[in-house]
Amino acid sequence: MTSVADEASDPEPVESDEVWTARVGALSIIVFSVTWVVVGFLAAQYLYGSPGRALQVDLYRAYADNVLAGQIPYRDFAFEYPPLALVPILGPLPFAGSPVTEEGYRVAFQLFMAGVGMVTMIFVLRTVAALRLGRREVIAAALLVASSPLLLGPLMQARYDLWPALFTAATMWCFVTGRYRVGAIALGLAVLAKVYPIVLAPILVAYLWRKFDLRTAIQFGLIVTTTVFVGVAPFYALAPDGIVGSMTRAFTRPLQVEAIGASVMYAFNLVTHAPPIYLIHTFDSYNLWGDLPEQVATVQTVVLAIVLLVTVILFVRGSMTLERLMVATAAAITAYVALGKVFSPQYLIWLIAPIVIVPSRRWPVHVIGIAVAILLTGWYYPRWYVDYYVTREPLWVAVVLGRNLVLIALTLYLVARLHEPREDADTTAPAAG
Repeated sequence: MTSVADEASDPEPVESDEVWTARVGALSIIVFSVTWVVVGFLAAQYLYGSPGRALQVDLYRAYADNVLAGQIPYRDFAFEYPPLALVPILGPLPFAGSPVTEEGYRVAFQLFMAGVGMVTMIFVLRTVAALRLGRREVIAAALLVASSPLLLGPLMQARYDLWPALFTAATMWCFVTGRYRVGAIALGLAVLAKVYPIVLAPILVAYLWRKFDLRTAIQFGLIVTTTVFVGVAPFYALAPDGIVGSMTRAFTRPLQVEAIGASVMYAFNLVTHAPPIYLIHTFDSYNLWGDLPEQVATVQTVVLAIVLLVTVILFVRGSMTLERLMVATAAAITAYVALGKVFSPQYLIWLIAPIVIVPSRRWPVHVIGIAVAILLTGWYYPRWYVDYYVTREPLWVAVVLGRNLVLIALTLYLVARLHEPREDADTTAPAAG
């Protein structure tokens, strides 16, 4: 017979941790909502420069107007995003009023993305809970995700990048909880929303192959491929060139002004007073023009490919643990952002979910790293963006270069962790299902 004293000395049951995590999650959603509203208010007060620019969604509204006029994306007008991007672009229309005004669409888009952000938070925190991380790690994840709208500024409210981030977070939750087939569909939808999550596919396939068998891995790959095919096929039948261009656009763009190579060239130019760097506006962004930027872009692409390959090799050579899976997926996406020849500020939204679900060692170095990168980005963008890429003010050149170097360091840290697997830290992977 167990006494009250004995019961009091027993460790808390697992259910108490689940309840605590649920409460943290609920509080985080409230904080996220508050910070979202605060950022919208601050943007209206010109804290981030012109509100019209800081919260600009004119491109999305133009696409929505085209669809309302009966035009078909890719065939009747150029649409630069994959097909599933139409959902956050058209989704705000029922709430934008009639006729659809600039302000009405902007407010409706902000509300739509706020909802997407909250659902993404739920997936992130449920993944953290399923990994049975410590309370310190749960708090670190909740704080970063909940405060991210304030840290990053109006970017979340003026870009649809939370949408692919949602499916990426859902994919990782499915893997942690053993829902691999559903995870394959989620990854396919993520690729249909924005192509970048495709870098996760080799890691996830390798995990299933090593952890279970080749059949499970092939099945996963087939489901991902089928999901993408179903989403692309109707548009491909109507406008093959347009849909192929939207899916491969990221790989054909020149060196963008915020990429690591461009920021290094800017800094070198300031220090040495080298010949001027020429800008060109293509692909709806400002890019560097000339032979040297092309060569730098090529080098970056090669380095990125090498880092991604090394990430997969190190992961495959180690134990197939959930901790190492989280580290490998975070390393792949971080490398893609840090070393890609295009680096738009909103790409940091992609990193939040994969980074915060990585189990910590002694200190949450990865969470601190991404928080610093977000803070530096929110410091210069959008208010001082022109002062960086046009007038090349030394302060903002240093800030952008510093942000990029932080992400490079974060990538190296995550890849290095794959080289030292922690067998004792694993949670046994759920059965394939």
